[in-house]
Amino acid sequence: ALLSLIILYNLPFWPVKSNKFHNFYKALNPEAANLISSHSTLRLQIAKSWVIHKDTIRKKLQSAISTIYFSLDIWTLPNQKLFLGVCIQFVEYDRE
Repeated sequence: ALLSLIILYNLPFWPVKSNKFHNFYKALNPEAANLISSHSTLRLQIAKSWVIHKDTIRKKLQSAISTIYFSLDIWTLPNQKLFLGVCIQFVEYDRE
């Protein structure tokens, strides 16, 4: 649930470094104490999530009943790390 929240609302990764953040989600679910221990762990979990959901996304795009529109944004951080943002808009087969 925490990973979905961060992805869906495009939240920053830096709060996972905070002890208060860890105390908050431990209070909500003590069993989740070590699920996200750092921003690196969070990044790895997002990458795993992409691998798991990639086929679902591919199937949705293949069953689109409208034109598929892509918006792209490319940027580089000061440390030379390159990012590509992709937004896709389309109408699904089972939606109106």
